[in-house]
Amino acid sequence: MRRLLITLLIISASAFAGARATDIARVSQAIQLDGFVRDKAWLHSREFSQFMQIEPTPGEKPSEETRVRILYDDDYLYVAVTAYDREPQKIMASQLEREGDIGSDDAIELIIDSYNGGTNAVAFKTNPLGARQDFEITDGNRRVNRAWDTFWDVETAVTDSGWNAEFRIPFTSLRFEEKARTEMGFKVVRTIRRKSETVMFPPVDPKLNRPQYRLQYTKKIILEGLNSKSPLYVTPYMIADYYNQYRLNDEQSAYKRSSDILSRKNLFSNPALDRLASNVGMDLKYGISKNITLDVTLNTDFAQAEADDRIINLTRYSVSFPEKRDFFLESNDLFSFRFGSTQIFYSRRIGIENGINVPILAGMRLTGKTNGYQIGLLNMQTKRVPDENINAHNFTVFRLTKEFGNDGSYIGGLFTNTVSTNTSQYNRLGGIDIKYRFDPQWYVSAKTAISFDDDLPVNKNYVLNFFLRKETTSGFEHMAFYSEIAPNFHAATGFLRYNNIRNAFIRNAYKWVFEGSKLFARLTLSHFQENIWTRSSGRLETFRTGMRARLKFMDGKELELEPLNYKRDYLPQNWQINDGIVIPFGEYEMYESKIKYATGRSSNHNGSLAIGIAGFYGGKRIEAKFDYRYIFSSVFKISGSYEFNNLSFPDRYVVGKGSSEFRSYLLRLKPVINFSSRWSLKMLFQYESEDDRIDSNIRLRYNPREGTDFFLVYNQGMNLDRYRYESAKPSIDNQTIIAKYSQTFNL
Repeated sequence: MRRLLITLLIISASAFAGARATDIARVSQAIQLDGFVRDKAWLHSREFSQFMQIEPTPGEKPSEETRVRILYDDDYLYVAVTAYDREPQKIMASQLEREGDIGSDDAIELIIDSYNGGTNAVAFKTNPLGARQDFEITDGNRRVNRAWDTFWDVETAVTDSGWNAEFRIPFTSLRFEEKARTEMGFKVVRTIRRKSETVMFPPVDPKLNRPQYRLQYTKKIILEGLNSKSPLYVTPYMIADYYNQYRLNDEQSAYKRSSDILSRKNLFSNPALDRLASNVGMDLKYGISKNITLDVTLNTDFAQAEADDRIINLTRYSVSFPEKRDFFLESNDLFSFRFGSTQIFYSRRIGIENGINVPILAGMRLTGKTNGYQIGLLNMQTKRVPDENINAHNFTVFRLTKEFGNDGSYIGGLFTNTVSTNTSQYNRLGGIDIKYRFDPQWYVSAKTAISFDDDLPVNKNYVLNFFLRKETTSGFEHMAFYSEIAPNFHAATGFLRYNNIRNAFIRNAYKWVFEGSKLFARLTLSHFQENIWTRSSGRLETFRTGMRARLKFMDGKELELEPLNYKRDYLPQNWQINDGIVIPFGEYEMYESKIKYATGRSSNHNGSLAIGIAGFYGGKRIEAKFDYRYIFSSVFKISGSYEFNNLSFPDRYVVGKGSSEFRSYLLRLKPVINFSSRWSLKMLFQYESEDDRIDSNIRLRYNPREGTDFFLVYNQGMNLDRYRYESAKPSIDNQTIIAKYSQTFNL
């Protein structure tokens, strides 16, 4: 009865808050930020304090009070948040670095839907140490792009009654439609980390899933007389590098060393001019209007991008890696056109080919939103690399969506064109998609695309997908999708794990919320089933089914159990899983059991352990994965993971000098040192047993002010078993040292 009453009150408050917009007071002078909310201007601001808990128990009253004030002037939006805490000595804060992970800290997050469209927003997040993190939220609430970066300030202070944060956000960092009265959607999310508690303003229906990112449910605020400005940001960069690497000679008999300083991209025939031009470049960002932004990049460089995590892939299919390059990460979700593992646009196809970084000569991106239309246009030109037999390509991507309703529904289209600029090869693709939300819990989406290729028939060249979902925090949850990829469909700028398939998947779940419990938060029981058919023959290639139980505790810990999953898989041809084992073609039945335990992030150390036992194509597989993170202080933290796989097969699978049993290990270590909010050192060390090598990536960053960065990056690959192949490998087969400096000018 108590929970029902609280739910009714929250729904009523949410409906009232959403229906009535609040005029925000305007000030004539800039507010001085110090983290203590002492400027007298705050006395004239409206105060909001109607927060609700969304974790661990949706709809419950927060354990601590939070108050929010909002003001603005000609240039800035000001927000002051007072986060009361009866035990301020227990406030958790360890992150100092700009764009560092604040997930283990107490935090305050502002979410602003500046168009008030319910589909896109930007967020500004900080912790008690004043670390800053900003990101985009797109497609209603489905995706969060943490690579988005803009200009803003925050000052924080820990007090005897809790902690405060004062935000100053330039209107040049917010896109909006210029009107006499501009209405925006506004949210505040607070995390009390030691309690694994997250609270949010304004309150909403507790059954909403991920309510902090449901942009249809925001507090509406009105700002009057905002003037449009068109900022121009120019960011030149310069780099200096040294590389030393070994590659097999033409006879495949030995490794040949090559090295260089200030490496060349062969832009000019004159060596000195080419070395200079190859190591300088520029990015430009210009607000054509308040709604449309143009980004231009010249001689694009991604030296500071983090290295990819190595993986153990024990499937028949290729895997995709996440994008980590800043230019492509920004607005990446705007161009997204994906379902499941299939990505019709996959930005890593640009500038990376056959695992080799291909020079990007220039590119442009036009993005914006007006009258409910969201527009994205991308064009990039890469350079030919004759030594690697890589052609020059021009990539064009155009994305357009139109919102309808105010609940995240839209209809859209996508066009891509990939052309080899030194041959006649091309690939063109067009697609349309729609998403319709019936109510706060149910929505449906559909996508279809068709491709045209210079060397593929113009038939059976399509892809389609239907998706239906009900999402909630309690009660029944459902998900179903069907997809089909025809054999002649080809997306040159996409990622497809497979083609010539039909795929159907269904998942049903029931969620319980434990009311009044001090130990348990919620329990989810789910069942799934998947069928994959070969499209051309109609043969059932893969069938999977199983159940999962997930128990979440009040302190953030989680226990997950998959008692017995069943899989039947057909191999159409022999599969060579490594040098010594070949799995014969045919049909296989397999059973699998898994268990996983995670500690949550309510303390300065956390981790997880997952163990699985399964049949594996006529053999057996034992797998284990362990993750751990320890925060020693705001200066030093370390995380690591260990993956282990033991596979055993019948002797008839063995070829050559192989063994019927093999083990694979993957060890990853990530120490981080934050000397201050300006200086940081990130390290990544990875050992993988299949190649028996250690890869290292070390990045020193100096960020003295917003828009200014210096990176010093060291990469190294080390072979531990030099003589496992016919040609002996060098101990260190590649070394790279890169120094990069960039500075942004506001013109």
